[in-house]
Amino acid sequence: MGATKESVAFSIGMMLWECLTLQIPFGEYEGEVAGQKIVNGERPDVAAMSGSGFSEVLKQCVGMEVSNRPSLVWLKREFFKHFPKDAVIMTVSDAIDDEGDDEPGSAVEDTSVTWNSY
Repeated sequence: MGATKESVAFSIGMMLWECLTLQIPFGEYEGEVAGQKIVNGERPDVAAMSGSGFSEVLKQCVGMEVSNRPSLVWLKREFFKHFPKDAVIMTVSDAIDDEGDDEPGSAVEDTSVTWNSY
């Protein structure tokens, strides 16, 4: 089975937790044991994130109810809310537009994403 928007949101949540805590989620366990804990409903402790502007984002991303996980568009908007108002924010498409090289064979021609299933 390939990646879904819900599984991508979960992965983003786990990476966000890792970035905010500077710890590996379930890092004290071997990979298979950590994976089984997640399947069984365990999540990293998000209580310590309550003061962070990302706490609600994190809770939604790793929540047990898969259908309630946020879309990538919503996540992008939430992340951008935390940038200063005068910050220059570039998306992948903006960066490609700024390259100015739209000739076939350019280094930034293909922006598609391929998801690998494991």
